[in-house]
Amino acid sequence: MALWAAGEGDGEFTVLELGEDFARVARDDGAEPLVLRPAPPDSRPPAASGVPSRAPGVVPGRWAALRPSSAEPSRRPRINRATLAAEGARLSVSACDAATVEDCVTTNCRGDGYYALGGDAVFRNCSAASVGGAGFRLIDGGAVDPEDCTVEGFAAESGAAGFSLVRCGDAALNRCAAAFGLGDGLSLHDGGTGPYPDGAFRATVTNLLAREVPCGVRVGAACTATLRHLTTDADGTGLHVAGGAAAAINSLFVGGTHGVRRDAGTLALDHVLLHGPTPAAGALPGPNDLLADPGFRDAAGDLRLVVGSPAINAGRDLGGTVDDDLTGAPRPSFGRCKLGAY
Repeated sequence: MALWAAGEGDGEFTVLELGEDFARVARDDGAEPLVLRPAPPDSRPPAASGVPSRAPGVVPGRWAALRPSSAEPSRRPRINRATLAAEGARLSVSACDAATVEDCVTTNCRGDGYYALGGDAVFRNCSAASVGGAGFRLIDGGAVDPEDCTVEGFAAESGAAGFSLVRCGDAALNRCAAAFGLGDGLSLHDGGTGPYPDGAFRATVTNLLAREVPCGVRVGAACTATLRHLTTDADGTGLHVAGGAAAAINSLFVGGTHGVRRDAGTLALDHVLLHGPTPAAGALPGPNDLLADPGFRDAAGDLRLVVGSPAINAGRDLGGTVDDDLTGAPRPSFGRCKLGAY
């Protein structure tokens, strides 16, 4: 079952209860809750005119869904504390002006854990574990902002990544982590025709941790990415720039084959540490960059830095721009900035 959340007017919807084949949601106007159930898999989503909000009831359709009316352009649903653990389940938002998904959990899903198509969406303090697709697959969004979100265990079907962002206008990821996956930790790319012109996708990624993945971060065509305070420890490449333009600042890129690799596009490095058999391919480290072992406490689990690590106090002061780390601890500490997410 996929839960599509979209409101009508300025109202918000809060998920009260989710089961394997139903969702019970409440409106903020005090109306009686709606119970939503999916119809057979070969049916179609409800018509674009949407679900009448005047009366409760069981809503058929391929998706358990609340869909917006085209005459109601303002759609601001909210999903709180939802848990989906059924095979084939995922939590989805579609074409919303300002959707908020927070404190939610998806586990053991056959496909993606979270899916957003179009509109704007904030994902706050959400987690996905043991999912068959991407942890978060966000497509054609105007502004998408995952914050304090984690993915552990994801597969590489259909370009799946821990966080897969495609053809968005603007994206801001902060304090997120992806681990134990068969795809990229984070993938940013244009992916073809969408609602925004080529080159319009801009992503700012701060305090990201990616480990036990083939590639930590991949930047593709038509994306401009600013990467601040990242830690990647990948089986293959820490950072792969396959197109677009990427700028990495105060970050650690560790890979089993490459620290960073640029095949196309541009890559600017500033106060980064690179480590791997080939620390940098297709990119030229600068005078403020380090080619060294970062000194993780435990490369198998704890990627914080040991005392004496060359990455300690080696970063630029980004005060006012980046004021905390992956755990929420303040930056800088003791007057200087460490490289990486911690």
